[in-house]
Amino acid sequence: MARVAAGGMDDAVAAALTAVDRLLGRLAWAGLERASADSRAELTAVAQTAHAAGLIRLEREIAALVTEIERYAERDPLSNAATTARALHRVWALHRRSRTAVDAGVAPGDDVALFGEARRTYREVVGVHEVTVLAAWGWVTDSGFVGVTVRLVGAGGQEREVSTARPSEWFGKDPAALLSAGSAEGPAIGELLHGSFSLANVKASADGRLSLHRALQVAPAAWPGAVAFAPWRAGDWAAVLDRISASEDVRGEVWVSPAAWGTVEVDERSGVARWVLRDGTGAAMTAIVGVRPENNRWIDNLQALVALPIERRPSGFFGRAWVGAGGLCFEPWTALWEREIGVRRQRVHELHLSLESVARVAW
Repeated sequence: MARVAAGGMDDAVAAALTAVDRLLGRLAWAGLERASADSRAELTAVAQTAHAAGLIRLEREIAALVTEIERYAERDPLSNAATTARALHRVWALHRRSRTAVDAGVAPGDDVALFGEARRTYREVVGVHEVTVLAAWGWVTDSGFVGVTVRLVGAGGQEREVSTARPSEWFGKDPAALLSAGSAEGPAIGELLHGSFSLANVKASADGRLSLHRALQVAPAAWPGAVAFAPWRAGDWAAVLDRISASEDVRGEVWVSPAAWGTVEVDERSGVARWVLRDGTGAAMTAIVGVRPENNRWIDNLQALVALPIERRPSGFFGRAWVGAGGLCFEPWTALWEREIGVRRQRVHELHLSLESVARVAW
């Protein structure tokens, strides 16, 4: 692992950061729409340089940028100039933070949350830890994996996350199929989808991820109510923009409560479903979901929410917001109700839009 020598950066780290800086500058100058196969090859080479220097998160963000540029070049309907620009901005923002840390004398091995690690290491965390579910969502990667991620918050406000993934060749491309897929490693991720829990024998990584290992003990705990979501609450879309600005990424996680919404418009040509949400001032934010097989349930749920009578509509949504080419955008992960609803034979307050079905809710 590259280290920072007294009085300056390790040569490998310095070379990697400089190489990334120069390449980003050339890409920004030429324009992403003109990125050639040679540019993608350069990015791949720089990603390898970053990996060798211990800049693992930077390597992964560069690899994601390469994929996005390739999609854009191939006219993938789910890719456009805005999504490609966001991928470039993520690399630029992480590069800037990495340079600042290294200039201050921090070595890649000293801050795993910032720099990442080639293989995530989980360490035991002493005590019993109460966590509350904020959101959950499913995903499918281009590299052939299907997975589910659950975002949690601890009693002290510390963000946690737990994920599971399987090869899509064996498990298919429906993330919901993993909810009950336990293994010898530990509990199924479906056991951590709703409410609050007390966790014992916890193992966590430096970036806040929890391990679903065999000895992990999961017990129900009292749900604290909507107060758990308060740190992410945005009362209007101006506050959403504030959350995005405060985020280290170009996207910010928020909890929003729309005052009104329109119908869901599915554009097969562009490969996107759009749903306009309005705040109390009438300002618009567009919920966006890509039209892909694994998102069919997600889109069906948005349409089902529109059809609900007012008294059954959720009080809000937890998800991720960003500024796109067409304005303020939002990816809704989870809908929250103040009243209890029946989901998967449980009385809960939340429904995860890509994993569960509004049509099957017991009211």
